[in-house]
Amino acid sequence: MNRSLKNACLVAIIVVSTFTIVKAQEAVKGIRAIEVEQFEKAKRIFSTLILENPSNADNYYYLGKAYYKQDKIDSAKFYFQQGLAANPNSTLNIVGLGSVDYDLGNVTEAKVNFDKAIAISLGKDFQTYISIGEVYRELGVRNFEEALSYFLKAKAINQKSPELLVAIGDVYMEQANGSEAVKYYTEALKLNPNYVNAHVRTGKLWTRSLNYAEAKIAFDKAIKIDSTFAPIYREYGELELTAKHFESAVENYKKYLLLTDKSLNSQLRYAKFLFYGKQFQESIDIIKQIVAKDSSDYINYRLLGYSSYEVKDYKAGLSAMNKFFSMNPAKILPQDYAYLGKLQVKNKLDSLGVNTITRAIALDTTSRDLYGDLSDAYFSMKQYKLSAETYELKILNTKPTAVDYFNLGRKYYFGLEFAKSDSSFAKLLELNAAYKPAYLFRARNNVQLDNVDKINDGLAKPFYEKFIELTIADPKLDLKKSGKELIEAYKYLGDYNYTILKDYTAAIGNFQKVIEIDPNDKDAKLNIEGLIKESKK
Repeated sequence: MNRSLKNACLVAIIVVSTFTIVKAQEAVKGIRAIEVEQFEKAKRIFSTLILENPSNADNYYYLGKAYYKQDKIDSAKFYFQQGLAANPNSTLNIVGLGSVDYDLGNVTEAKVNFDKAIAISLGKDFQTYISIGEVYRELGVRNFEEALSYFLKAKAINQKSPELLVAIGDVYMEQANGSEAVKYYTEALKLNPNYVNAHVRTGKLWTRSLNYAEAKIAFDKAIKIDSTFAPIYREYGELELTAKHFESAVENYKKYLLLTDKSLNSQLRYAKFLFYGKQFQESIDIIKQIVAKDSSDYINYRLLGYSSYEVKDYKAGLSAMNKFFSMNPAKILPQDYAYLGKLQVKNKLDSLGVNTITRAIALDTTSRDLYGDLSDAYFSMKQYKLSAETYELKILNTKPTAVDYFNLGRKYYFGLEFAKSDSSFAKLLELNAAYKPAYLFRARNNVQLDNVDKINDGLAKPFYEKFIELTIADPKLDLKKSGKELIEAYKYLGDYNYTILKDYTAAIGNFQKVIEIDPNDKDAKLNIEGLIKESKK
């Protein structure tokens, strides 16, 4: 071969090799896109690779896998079939078709495909075993024992794969065998200390074990290695949610979404985070965006109903909960009936609401909060005594909070059971001696108790005085909000000072305080005029 021909051949080999390397690098980017849940990006990469090289069956498999991750099973199956058309012996695509069968409950047909893939690879292909194991671990009726058996067969071929060790650890984590799971995650990190997913899975394991500190350490290590690896922030968000650090949970999940394709499932999970973080309107906004694209998931309507109730959009909330129940959800929670009942009450369907909340209680007799919901329903129906008695069931055998005593006292007050109401507010003040509304209600209760003998004995006096003292000492005093209640207190004291003590000066001073708050108060003006005249007699 002459020199020029040799050079031409060498150039051709270099060009082909370079092209092959570039395409292999693109495939790696596509696989990475699937790992970090950028499925649209993965689909673009593998679609391009297929156009450039239609005979490469692996590209069809990964394109199908990207569709599968988006729950588009029909599209995934189509590309697995296309991969087999390109190469009938493509074990990955045979496993792909098997995964579809298994996910749809056709276990026998799936096993036929899996066995066929193993036979073609002569039982020596590492990736085939891993792919089959992933099917049993992730899809359909998950079979962890089968998954583990295939992973161990892959391990017999290659013991130095961090990815495989993490997959085995995941099986043990799902089986609640934390000691074995952490052993395999640790082995993976010994092989590759920078293998991000091993740190993430370790963090997830600690999250499930409620070990917040260790989970946080693992996630922080993962972020230092690769801050663009989206699953870190999803799992970090789940950790913070478990710890009830709602603001941080929302922040991390938002980062996760920004790094992914924002699938409808992940957006729904984000909406749940917003709900738990009491960002109800934001949760509603996300749900409406999801429903505009796909209204088939009943959980959207559950969350929309819950959140609408919290923002007091009761009509929309009831519509959402009715839609939820009309979709025959696979699992109905006691809280579903509770929210439906509360929304029915708010929409003036009182009796229906009480029946619905009672049904929620029947499903969960351990939840004391449901008795609070039922009590509120009775309160809306102006059945105040029954409301108070039901609230007593809420706090039965518990340590009542200040809020509990306030709610109970208020219900008894409107039920005209002033002694019981006063007792509740007295217990509240034992927990919080500076709570102004409790003094106001004690004053009102004692006015009523005092009226039994038609004589003002001044039972309410110390409570009105304390209410005035705390209110005017508040640096955030707003007379637009507190003025009416202050007027009530000053008028009572004015009446007491005049009627009982015959202290005209003090009484006039009390009514002058009323005029300072409301210069147009006719009663106060008349009382001042009358007191001045009487004092001169």
